[in-house]
Amino acid sequence: MKSSLLISAFALSSVITLSAAGQSAGQLDKTAISQTLKGFVDRNELIGVSALVTIDGKEAYFGAFGQADREAKRPMTRDTIVQIYSMTKPVTGVALMQLWEQGKFRLDDPVIKYIPELANVKVFQGTNASGEPILAPLDRPMTIRDLGRHTAGLTGGDSDIPIIRKMTEATNPRAITNTLDEFVRLLGTLPLDISPARNGVTAILSISRHCWCSGFRGSVSTCICRSTCSSRSA
Repeated sequence: MKSSLLISAFALSSVITLSAAGQSAGQLDKTAISQTLKGFVDRNELIGVSALVTIDGKEAYFGAFGQADREAKRPMTRDTIVQIYSMTKPVTGVALMQLWEQGKFRLDDPVIKYIPELANVKVFQGTNASGEPILAPLDRPMTIRDLGRHTAGLTGGDSDIPIIRKMTEATNPRAITNTLDEFVRLLGTLPLDISPARNGVTAILSISRHCWCSGFRGSVSTCICRSTCSSRSA
C-alpha cells in the first residue's frame, strides 16, 4: 500500500504540473485529471490515489479514487492520511529555485563552484581482480541542473552497486552528528554511480537505470542554498 501511494505522488506531480501550469481554475481540465487518476486504479497500478490542485491560493480540483485500505474496503477520501517519503526534496527544490530566480546562480553552474569539497569526486567504473573499485574522472562536471533532474549520480546508500553501499555505510556522511561541512567533506570521498549525463537522452537512461539517482541530492541542494546565501560563493 505504501509503495502504491508513493508512486501516485510522483505520477500526480506530473499530471498537476501539465494541467495547471499557466491556467486559471476555469481552464483546468479536471476531467483529464480524473480520468488519469481513475485509470491508475482501473488498471490495478495503484490501490488508491487522490489529488488536490490549487491555483492562486484557491482550490481548483480535488479527486479521490480507489481504496485507502484494501482489506477493510475503506475508500480514499479527502481526509485519508497517507505516508510518503522524500518530502525534503520539494522543500529544498523550491528554495533552490527561489535563489535561482534571484540570480544567485545559473542552472548550468558546476556544483563545485559552491561546494569545492566535491572537486575530486570520481565515478565508479567497476572492480579490479582484487575486488577494489576502479574509479575514473567524470565525463563532465556535475551541475546544479543535474541536482534538479536527479542525474548527478549521487546515490550513496541507495546505490544498487554493493561496494558503493558499503563505502557509504562506512563513511556515513548522513550521521546525525555531522554538520553540513562534515557531510560534504565525507561525501567528497565517495564515488558516483554514474557520471552526470551529457545530454537529455543520457539523462533519461540514467534515470531509468538508477531510479532517479536521488540519494544525497536533497542534502547537496541544501548546501548549495546555504552557499549561495553566504559570502562563501563570492
